[in-house]
Amino acid sequence: MAVMLAVVIVWTANAQVTVTRLESTGSNPGYYVPEYIRVNFVTTYPDITTVTWEPVSSMWRATYKNNNRINQVYYNTNGVNYTVALPVISNSVPEEVITSAIDQYGASLYSITKMKAADNMDVYQVRLLENSVPRSIWMDEKGMAVTTDVYKIKVEDDKIKIKADNE
Repeated sequence: MAVMLAVVIVWTANAQVTVTRLESTGSNPGYYVPEYIRVNFVTTYPDITTVTWEPVSSMWRATYKNNNRINQVYYNTNGVNYTVALPVISNSVPEEVITSAIDQYGASLYSITKMKAADNMDVYQVRLLENSVPRSIWMDEKGMAVTTDVYKIKVEDDKIKIKADNE
């Protein structure tokens, strides 16, 4: 009995378990990922252990985190797929800011752009896509929300006008 228990413990410790989570986006949460799509994903990405599946139109989206990026793989009904890696990064954003944004906003995170605020502080415009609705927030280099005004400079007729972000 003890030998059998030891074998089971060793086998369990060495087995790689993939955790699958389904998200409901419609009124009927009773759905499942087709077997051929799930097998295609596991075969292509054997090292990914946590994946979230979600139906998107007539496709399936698998979302997982790898190398500090959110990756999404879309599969059509024929099993053909394409990959998207997010967030889109502009203007040399530090890894700490990317990590903080991913930790805070997860799969909603779409892009991060480094900018200068009115006080010459580095700020980051973080764009989110939540249920296909875009919104932007601002954060500092520590990942904290920026509550002070962030200004844009607009040039019209050779005159510089400074406008608050909400104007």
